[in-house]
Amino acid sequence: MAGVREWRLKPRLENHEVRLRGAFADCTSTFGAMGEGAMRDNYSKLYVHLVWGTWDRLPLITPEIRLPVYQCLHEQARRNGCELIAVGGIEDHVHALLKIPTTITIADLAKGLKGGSSHMVNKVLRPGTFFKWQGSYGSFTVSRSHVPMIRAYVQNQERHHRENRLSPALERVTEI
Repeated sequence: MAGVREWRLKPRLENHEVRLRGAFADCTSTFGAMGEGAMRDNYSKLYVHLVWGTWDRLPLITPEIRLPVYQCLHEQARRNGCELIAVGGIEDHVHALLKIPTTITIADLAKGLKGGSSHMVNKVLRPGTFFKWQGSYGSFTVSRSHVPMIRAYVQNQERHHRENRLSPALERVTEI
């Protein structure tokens, strides 16, 4: 056909070489071969605050199952390579503050925490009774400097709710 060009994609980088331009041109020494001062291990400090509710926000987290549920969440976090810094909540929702590795997604973490604890309640603590988490959850990244404040907020959930001193941003489970 006359006037029709054939487009061919040319690889810009061959043999996985990286070409840095401009302000990043000097980075080759930092990210090059392992030498003195080079980073040999991953380093991360990632903190996430998760909040999720019971099915239809029913008051399913009774005082007799609260501690075992929290212990199960701690164990599920550990199995996923995470550190559960704080856990708290009331009868219809849970908050968890965690330090997470770079190897897990927040979605997989939430799935593991919710799935493991729901299974434990339904199969061990209260077989034959209804217990279910809602499908959604809220997740918030937390800077290291705010970890103490968020830890206190999570650990004092019952008091915050009783005194109606809540942070709407930290209580959000779904987008409004």
